[in-house]
Parts: sequence; C-alpha cells; structure tokens
Amino acid sequence: MKKKEKLFLGGEINLSELDADVQKKYEVAKELGIYDKVLEKGWGSLTAEETGRVGGVLRKRKAENPHR
Repeated sequence: MKKKEKLFLGGEINLSELDADVQKKYEVAKELGIYDKVLEKGWGSLTAEETGRVGGVLRKRKAENPHR
C-alpha cells in the first residue's frame, strides 16, 4: 500500500507521521474549515481562493517566525 493511501484510511491523518511543512498545511486547512474537503477529495479539489488562503496563512506565519 502506498503511503498516501495509508494516510487517508479512516478519514483522519496522523500528523505526526508527516514532515513539519506538510503538518502545518493540514493544520491551516483545519483552521480554515477545509480539512474535511482535503481529506475527502485531496488538495487538488480546492478552489484557487482556498489554495491562496492556505498559502497566505503559511507565508504569513513563516514571515513572523522565519527560523521555524
């Protein structure tokens, strides 16, 4: 079984199994209320607006904490 497929079984992702940058992405998705959509349909299902919001939050956080 591929790792990607394993992560989606059961509808939840064990964030501790993912690298730090990917963990942050999922955490932002939860905060923005699009986590379930990502789990069900994948990152490619997001609209340009949703993708931009995730990227914007990640960029802002990186600017606030450049060494994290």
